[in-house]
Amino acid sequence: MIEISEPGKTLDARGLFCPSPVQQTNVELSKMRIGEILTVLADDPAAEDDIASWARRLGHEIVKLEKNGNETVSYTHLRAHETRHDLVCRLLLE
Repeated sequence: MIEISEPGKTLDARGLFCPSPVQQTNVELSKMRIGEILTVLADDPAAEDDIASWARRLGHEIVKLEKNGNETVSYTHLRAHETRHDLVCRLLLE
C-alpha cells in the first residue's frame, strides 16, 4: 500500500459529472508546484478513468487510486509534474 505523506490539496468533485471533474482537476493542478499532491474525491462513475487517462496524457503521476469501501466515491491521488507546456515556457524564459 502506498502511503501519501506529503501534505497536499484536496479537490471535492462529488456531485459533478463529466467533464467537470477533469476540468476542475486541471485547474487545481495548474495552481500547484511540481511534486505537490492533489487528491480528487469524485462520485461520477467515469471520473476515476477519465482523470487517470487525462493525467497520464499530460505527464502527471497517478500516485494512488482507491475506493472508499461500498461508497461510490473514488479517491485519485496525483502528483503534479512539469507538463510539456511548462517546459517550453521555462526554456523560452531561460
